[in-house]
Amino acid sequence: MRKPNSVVPVARAMLAAATGLVVFQGGDALADNWLTDPVTDCQIWTSGDGTSTEGATWTGACLDGKASGRGTLIYWDSQGFKARYDGDVVAGRADGAGKVAFRAADGGIDTFDGSFAQGVPEGEGVYVGANGYTFEGELIDGLTHGRGRLTTPEGWVFRGEIKDSEMVGPALVYYETEADEIYFGEAENDVRHGFGTLIQSNDDTYMGMFADDDPEGPGILEASDGRTFVGVFSRGSPNGPGSVIDAEGKIYQGRFIDGKPDGQILVTEKDGSQSIETWENGSKVQ
Repeated sequence: MRKPNSVVPVARAMLAAATGLVVFQGGDALADNWLTDPVTDCQIWTSGDGTSTEGATWTGACLDGKASGRGTLIYWDSQGFKARYDGDVVAGRADGAGKVAFRAADGGIDTFDGSFAQGVPEGEGVYVGANGYTFEGELIDGLTHGRGRLTTPEGWVFRGEIKDSEMVGPALVYYETEADEIYFGEAENDVRHGFGTLIQSNDDTYMGMFADDDPEGPGILEASDGRTFVGVFSRGSPNGPGSVIDAEGKIYQGRFIDGKPDGQILVTEKDGSQSIETWENGSKVQ
């Protein structure tokens, strides 16, 4: 059984989904840059540099000279529309429940619907990217650190914690690669780890324990040629005690090394009769 591909692409997908809220994240969230509504003279915080190429309007109350309450913020720059925020604002910053639609880095519009704190998305929410990524869950530190469910355009699903585009700790993943390999199960720190099911491009199917990306521990391998191995895996292959049932129903029980019977093997025929055979490196010793 060949070594499976890493689940790194699933974790990396978060980076593409987390291009950053251009207006509410992407600079220093604590930077003291402000824009002034040209109609109301109400000040609005921006994560940009606040230069003359930026502008903003606010449709809501103005408290102590800053946008406050519930309303709509619209931002623009030299490229045109930048973002629209509908929701709660405190002292000029998005703070509370709201929804933002903003210009994506590669074109189109990204959206985030959820909670904000001091101008940054934080807490429960749903991110939908123009690039086809969707994240549902809790944002811990803007869009660079989250815990929840990420779905990619290819249909890969990741449930767990991602920080700076890396898996953090245990997770549950589902994905299908371009090489027609399918995996559903547990992962940890960017690799398959725990219980899972792997269907390879040749239709070999492994169900059992993984460690550091490889089948490791008890498992079942159903080969496309009709053979089934039930037993212990190590280094990605049957290594240790186990049983092989061939396509005709004949059973071989004993020790296996790199998938090959080795030593004293108990052979059970379809009619139930049994015999002891000696095997060495996958070949029966006459």
